[in-house]
Amino acid sequence: MQKSTKQGFWYGFNRAALILIIFFLLGLPLLFALADFVRSVDFSVTTSAPAFALTPTTFEVVIDNSKFTPLNAVEFELAYNPEALLITAIVPHDALCEERFIISNTFNNASGTALFQCGTITPFNGKGTTIATVHAIPLTSGTTSISFGELTHVIAHDGLGTDVTQNVTDLVFNTI
Repeated sequence: MQKSTKQGFWYGFNRAALILIIFFLLGLPLLFALADFVRSVDFSVTTSAPAFALTPTTFEVVIDNSKFTPLNAVEFELAYNPEALLITAIVPHDALCEERFIISNTFNNASGTALFQCGTITPFNGKGTTIATVHAIPLTSGTTSISFGELTHVIAHDGLGTDVTQNVTDLVFNTI
């Protein structure tokens, strides 16, 4: 009697392992594509009025939620030149930030950093909104920038803490 090489536990195990490896290798790029597809919210800092040296001005931190993704929380970190700009306050707006869920609202003019974190129970479904207004005083004339740091995230209202931040746009402005 001849023994068949196509039967047995190890033959089936090796075939199943090979099939699973192929599915994993083909599916991995699809998972990365899905993660990029989920990211749909853009951050930016804007100003509507020209800035004058030693005159108080405001900047708005806004998000653009083009896919109307339900949002739960937001945090942003700003970096700026402390010799050119003095932040006096960060005032949250209530579209995405409930007063009871403002986690951090700090700025340090010695190091030139600001951190703001907030959230909501009711998901935000709008196209875009202003997260906070930054009150500042330009200290010198010339070009100054406000840039986002690593702690800049928008979290989806999905119960998983999914980061949906796509692009961040820094602000470069001229002070007269």
